[in-house]
Amino acid sequence: MLEIPASGSYHLSKVRLHSSLTPGLAVTFDSDGFALADIAVADGKISSIAAHRQSNTPAGALDLSGRIVMPCFVDCHTHIDKGHIWPRKPNPDGTFMGALNATGADRAARWSAEDVARRMDFSLRCAYAHGTRA
Repeated sequence: MLEIPASGSYHLSKVRLHSSLTPGLAVTFDSDGFALADIAVADGKISSIAAHRQSNTPAGALDLSGRIVMPCFVDCHTHIDKGHIWPRKPNPDGTFMGALNATGADRAARWSAEDVARRMDFSLRCAYAHGTRA
């Protein structure tokens, strides 16, 4: 597995970037809208993106061998207060009304400040572990 530094400055070489992420980048995109590029990271932030040129790859660059690089996910609408109740109160028919009824029954029977805080913390940790950053 490739280890990418969690902070500091480094270069990512031969990444595949989609054209929607790189407007104005002078590079030829393939039929799927991807192109090989190099990304420079300084102090944990992207400092430059350029078309991949083997001759310009700095020593010590991390070769991503054409792996796709995407921005982190943003989950702009979630109900983390209602998450992780399925094992104790499932939605039997999978409908919206079933979810409302299950959530209402679980809320009345089990919700406390500690319970909600624990489930919300677990939800946020899971989201972060799977790539959501905001």
